[in-house]
Amino acid sequence: MPNFAAVFSMEKKNTLHWGYIAGIVSGITYGMNPLFGVPVINKGLDVNSLLFYRYGVATLLIFTLNVALGVALILFAILFMILTEKKA
Repeated sequence: MPNFAAVFSMEKKNTLHWGYIAGIVSGITYGMNPLFGVPVINKGLDVNSLLFYRYGVATLLIFTLNVALGVALILFAILFMILTEKKA
């Protein structure tokens, strides 16, 4: 299994270069949204449904990555403790 922590570590020597790469990749993928969205809208899918599925898939991918890195479980535990905290 690949070492995700090493791949996504923020302690890289060239963080400025990683920022540029992340900006370029996000710009390209944001620009590609119509490439996949317009054909399914033309086939009859509602825009709200398209957005629901798009953000649903993104949420699942981010959650999976966080679980692989061990981050999500800690965040959910902290959020659960905050929400269930009894006030005096």
